[in-house]
Amino acid sequence: MKEFQITLEDLCKLENPPFGTINPHFRNEIRGLIKAKFKSVKSFSREMNMHDSTLYLVLCGKRSIRINKIKEIGEKLNLNFKNITEIIRSMRSNSTTLNSNNFPIKGSPELASLVGHCFGDGHISDRRFTYTNKEPKLINDVIEKVYTLPFRNVILLKRFHKATTIEFPKLVRDILVVAGAPIGNKVKKPFHLPKWIKEGSLEIKKAFLQALFDDESTVKVNSREILLTLTKTIELSTNLQQFFDDIKLMLEEFKIEGVTLRDCSQSITGNGKVLEKGLRITGTLSFINFQKNVGFLHPRKKKSLSSMIESTQRFQCRIGENKKRIVELLKDKRQLNTLEVARMTGLQHLNAFIYLTRLEKEGKVERVRPPDRSKPHIWFLISN
Repeated sequence: MKEFQITLEDLCKLENPPFGTINPHFRNEIRGLIKAKFKSVKSFSREMNMHDSTLYLVLCGKRSIRINKIKEIGEKLNLNFKNITEIIRSMRSNSTTLNSNNFPIKGSPELASLVGHCFGDGHISDRRFTYTNKEPKLINDVIEKVYTLPFRNVILLKRFHKATTIEFPKLVRDILVVAGAPIGNKVKKPFHLPKWIKEGSLEIKKAFLQALFDDESTVKVNSREILLTLTKTIELSTNLQQFFDDIKLMLEEFKIEGVTLRDCSQSITGNGKVLEKGLRITGTLSFINFQKNVGFLHPRKKKSLSSMIESTQRFQCRIGENKKRIVELLKDKRQLNTLEVARMTGLQHLNAFIYLTRLEKEGKVERVRPPDRSKPHIWFLISN
């Protein structure tokens, strides 16, 4: 896939593009062309559907306008430029600025992580990007990721109410929207995994997945699973299914193969009738590969995953030891029934039967079923 890049042209295509200022070199050229072709700024401002005082201020460098309007001015006057970055000096949102010479902005793991958080606990409104979480480490990580982008004087607002909410200005929001972040209410609107992430490098995919799982997953130690849940209105269930299918394919690239999808619950909320779907990861090898290749930044989830892997490995070790004891016992006694195996190994009757059937599937033991069904099965080793 061609390397993903965000250009000023991409920002011009937004519904409400950011505000920018004109490069001083082109301001002088624009004044000359206006005088030559339209006689006065006032007549040209009518042509551009702008107030003449606004255009005067723009041409003096004292006011900014939307960058798509700057592009229109350049095209209307047939300005000699190869790229819009030549005309635009910088963009501004509150005191946050972004210079045109910072473009193109290339796709990176940091950008992919921020987009992942937008699918999770982040929110893209018409005017800003906000992120809410109780975990300070995730809050700080989002701030650091934003600071890796070429913004200057990023204004950060913090609010505290049960959880911490951080708020970034519209210029940050616009970059994330072009990168594929979902806009507005994610429950009521469809969204798709951005193509540049879906077809990107493993490093980019890892950053996206880690951010999404940090926000939206639960590590269930007792039931031995990692569960990622998202909610959509019933009408958008197919859209959510496709998103989970894409996530599953990405996980498989990291050798995380014990992945299943399921419908969790339906309910009626302020968003209408909604469906909660879950993506479930099970199996020790999948847990180990998730820990190694994706991982959690969230401290509690990171600790729970390590604990789950350790307990599962201990459990599997006990299974291996018990099966080995049964095999040694049958070598010595030639044949035993299920009750005798349970008594001699100290296992419960049901557990002894489960281990014996596993050994049977592995081709290590055989059984004889007595005609009287009330009698226990008789087991013996298969001779090699």
